[in-house]
Amino acid sequence: MKLQTLLTIGGEVVTPAHHNVVLSLRSPGRAVFVVAEDTLPSGLVEFHIGYQDKLVPYFYGVIESKQQRAGRWFITCRELVGALSFALPIARRHPTLRDVCDEIERAGITIELPDADYANHKIPCFYHSDDGVNALRKLGAAFGITDYMFQQRTNGNVYVGSWHDSGWQAEDKIITTAEHIFKSSNASSATLFAVPYLRPGMKLNQRYVGQVELKETEQSILWSPQLSAV
Repeated sequence: MKLQTLLTIGGEVVTPAHHNVVLSLRSPGRAVFVVAEDTLPSGLVEFHIGYQDKLVPYFYGVIESKQQRAGRWFITCRELVGALSFALPIARRHPTLRDVCDEIERAGITIELPDADYANHKIPCFYHSDDGVNALRKLGAAFGITDYMFQQRTNGNVYVGSWHDSGWQAEDKIITTAEHIFKSSNASSATLFAVPYLRPGMKLNQRYVGQVELKETEQSILWSPQLSAV
């Protein structure tokens, strides 16, 4: 079977001559697309992949830079959560996780919190003077959240909370598969032909996937038995 792709930029379908997408836990995903278009690409970038016309959302973001060479556009993109890569000072006394996330949402993203006690637990204070991405990285330790993670979902919203409340903990999302599907694998990485639903956060063969790089028809993953190590 041949991997199928669908790329839209600003709602218009374009044909990529090349794609490289890197998705990570606790960091904004990034992508590079090369497209043959006469007009200047602009607008939201949506990338779907799949087999036999069963395409699923894979990347959703914005254009960071674009260059035209030899009749092609070389486009660098970042997930929507990349909007937090700028200074976002926060100073709150006695906040809950929900309060701090409300502050972070001022940057223009939408955060999804689970229905868990830690979302409404107050701490003495939360002070932050760095960018918004690092604010998200600090929340796990600040609020004592076990197996903390944040991740942009395929709808563009950002999940913030424990892995155990993320949806990845569901039995149908924990996958055990034969080792022969991997072109290569070791304790920290593996390569395989592209699997559309494979994303960071998934538990695959008793290891947590921390990063997935899709390059043409192949995926390279970083994984570990400990979530904190990916």
